[in-house]
Amino acid sequence: EFRKMAEAKPVEIPVADKCCFCIELKLGVLILCVIEMIFAGLVILSIFSNMLFGGAIIGYSPFWPFWMLIVILIVTMLEFAFALWCFIDARRAMPDGIRVFWVYKLVAVVLEVLFFLIGGYWGFGEFVSMLINAGISLYFVWCVYSLHQALEGGGDGAAAAGFTKDDADSNSPLMGGSKV
Repeated sequence: EFRKMAEAKPVEIPVADKCCFCIELKLGVLILCVIEMIFAGLVILSIFSNMLFGGAIIGYSPFWPFWMLIVILIVTMLEFAFALWCFIDARRAMPDGIRVFWVYKLVAVVLEVLFFLIGGYWGFGEFVSMLINAGISLYFVWCVYSLHQALEGGGDGAAAAGFTKDDADSNSPLMGGSKV
């Protein structure tokens, strides 16, 4: 029985061919990175507003203590930085920033759901909102993961994702490119 389990192939995560079922994966991930950076920038602006001006933009709430604003600010700045890194590396056909971003987003979604569930009182509306948010975030993670897998595989898969074959092959570890 153990020998059968040892010989079994691991389950592979399926990859997306297109982003939102209609555009090349690379272009879709670039668009999603820009959207991510815009929303992170708005959150950063809101937090600075709340810290500096007593909530002139988002309104003061005693629910958000200062230390919590600092934690949210740091996490949001990391999110902005990783989205920017993913954007730059996707444009250059480099897998490093893409990998870091999808791993970061996956951990962020899991922690977001965990903190939501242990965080206290929530109603049906908040629960549905969290499920929709987590679903959209997981779809985004899946698209970025698929782009990373296509780039690391190189060849026709990377070309289908929107990379030129030369760029993808030169940066793919499977095709003798960069060290990952």
